[in-house]
Amino acid sequence: METSFEEKTAKDLKELAKNISDAFVAKLPEGVKKRVTALTNLQVQFDNLERQRQAELKQVADKYAQLYQTLFDKRAGIVSGAVEPTEADLKEVAPQGEVVPAKKPEEGAPAEHKYALPTYIAQPQEIPDGPGVPGFWLKALRTYTFIGETITERDEEALKFLTDIKCNAVSQRGFSGTFTLEFHFADNEFFTNQVLTKTYHHLEENLYTGHSFDYSDGCAIDWKTGKNLTVKVVQKKQKKKKGKGAGQTRVIETVEKCDSFFNFFSPPKVDDMEMEAETDLTRRIGRPFGKRLLNWVCHQGLPCSRGTAIFHRRWFGFVR
Repeated sequence: METSFEEKTAKDLKELAKNISDAFVAKLPEGVKKRVTALTNLQVQFDNLERQRQAELKQVADKYAQLYQTLFDKRAGIVSGAVEPTEADLKEVAPQGEVVPAKKPEEGAPAEHKYALPTYIAQPQEIPDGPGVPGFWLKALRTYTFIGETITERDEEALKFLTDIKCNAVSQRGFSGTFTLEFHFADNEFFTNQVLTKTYHHLEENLYTGHSFDYSDGCAIDWKTGKNLTVKVVQKKQKKKKGKGAGQTRVIETVEKCDSFFNFFSPPKVDDMEMEAETDLTRRIGRPFGKRLLNWVCHQGLPCSRGTAIFHRRWFGFVR
């Protein structure tokens, strides 16, 4: 099997690091050399234990991923109206876990506390009666600041048709790895896609830091005529400068890009990213944004929809 360029590069770097280390140790006094060798062996033992720990944690994550998925599938059916809750579903389930006290953020605390509170809490009268839970995922998305601030009024009309948010790597919860977010939609007046996807790719796993974000892929949205929410028609006045009719003004229409949550599915290509825009791009298309969607919205759909998820995880310190 032919070795890829990335695998060959990684192998070369490891060999280079070993050669540098061996050259360094070779020049040490004999007594120090023995001690450094012993320390090196201790480090290798630690690394082996760490790999074993991560492998066992992955097995636990895979086990619970199957249990999570059963709940997520049932949630999707109830939200969409495909099924009604059974008597067993209506029996109260006592939460497990210890409530860990958490101090209220002090004035001047890090900026991250700014995002601890929901920016939107749905009012009961805003939710119409009907099959399923109307607008469930729209309300969940609007609750979290990082995501809610990207949703425009025009986007809301399309997001009302969002029936489920899934991740093809649920077992990665608590771990780093490549994953795809799937947004499932009912038939609507805006686009023909039933599913919109966003995939987050990561580089080779590092034993200590996990995978590092590399780039993300979106998908093409098949917009219906006149329904593209990522563009707007702008009217501009244009005055003729020369020739017959000079000085006359006419109105022309141009199509321009505009802010929209659906730009999330069209991330810039890696080669187009400029260093000065790195902070903004990381928030819009990078792993943190995708992880927030996965951990805060996908995994906590109901608390997010009610506006309580952020309180549970950040403010009061509930163990979930």
